[in-house]
Amino acid sequence: MPFEITVPDGWRTYNGRELGRDDPDLPDEWNAFLWFYPDPVTDVPTDACAWKGALVQIDPTAEAFVDAMTAQASTVTTPPVEVMVGDYSGYEFDHAVESDVDITDCDIGKICI
Repeated sequence: MPFEITVPDGWRTYNGRELGRDDPDLPDEWNAFLWFYPDPVTDVPTDACAWKGALVQIDPTAEAFVDAMTAQASTVTTPPVEVMVGDYSGYEFDHAVESDVDITDCDIGKICI
């Protein structure tokens, strides 16, 4: 289903499935990005910083994804709120890296949500 996302200046798209930007405070190019999966998410790391070998399988449902994300270590999440986008239901929540996490200390210097 086509949809439109409005983002701040500095963000750009790549191949229709990725949205990213360069953060001058982080190494590498496109170091902040979102990837829109064409399929349901079935694996989420239990810790966004120490994520190598920490993937757990989840049911391919919005509820299971929300539960896994809100339980993820090294992150903070606002309480999920049920929302409707047209005829589609889902959840909205803010998800960010905890302020005391040094990304350079994470597995291969990256956060994995």
